[in-house]
Amino acid sequence: MTETSSAKHKQTTRDRILDAAEHVFADKGLDGSSVRDITTAANVNLAAVNYHFGSKTGLIEAVFSRHLGPMNTARIALLDWVEQQAGEGYPSIESVLDAFIRPVVMHHLAEHGANDAFMRLMSRCLNEPPTHLEQVTHHFDVLMNRFHTAFSRALPDHSPSEIFWGVHFTIGIMHHTLHVLSHLHHLPFCPEESADAQTVVERLVAYTAAGMKAQHGSTISVKGPCGGTISTTQSCTNR
Repeated sequence: MTETSSAKHKQTTRDRILDAAEHVFADKGLDGSSVRDITTAANVNLAAVNYHFGSKTGLIEAVFSRHLGPMNTARIALLDWVEQQAGEGYPSIESVLDAFIRPVVMHHLAEHGANDAFMRLMSRCLNEPPTHLEQVTHHFDVLMNRFHTAFSRALPDHSPSEIFWGVHFTIGIMHHTLHVLSHLHHLPFCPEESADAQTVVERLVAYTAAGMKAQHGSTISVKGPCGGTISTTQSCTNR
């Protein structure tokens, strides 16, 4: 076997282990999965896992890195462009959100499909004890510092608390949307048009921009069930 074909074989083995690990972790959770489960799924021996990743911890890190690394690099690159275009002025909240959302949607839909194992794995990580949380969160340290500053610039009248909750809700909406896209047409009142990546990005940006612009304490009055009015800051009153 030549050096070139040997390197290709090793790369193929590494990718096969990563693909198997994603599915096993998504199905059983990080703590509930054993290395034996992964080697069986990948049809490799334990030595191959140790050779490529060193340990189960190293394998977990590699699973997250191969997705989050490219996504977050693309997000930072788009944000650099947005801030360059804004110069000394304020970037629009829509442009900052587009930089935050677009790479994630494109990665999961255009490259991996709406029902990929990594999305299911991320869902499990958000709902299980945070044993391995550090292996996920450290990928977002620089990213979130940059975007928090950009969101604050785009919405200078918003308090740090409003920015925090706006970003928190945006992440939740984005994650939920990507998670349900594979069975979107089974949901009630689903429209007929296709949910292509560009359309999903545009809808997410428009919706989350409206939410980010809203400030806590804003009053929206509607007719209440008791015949009075209900607002976001008041209980039902008979007036």
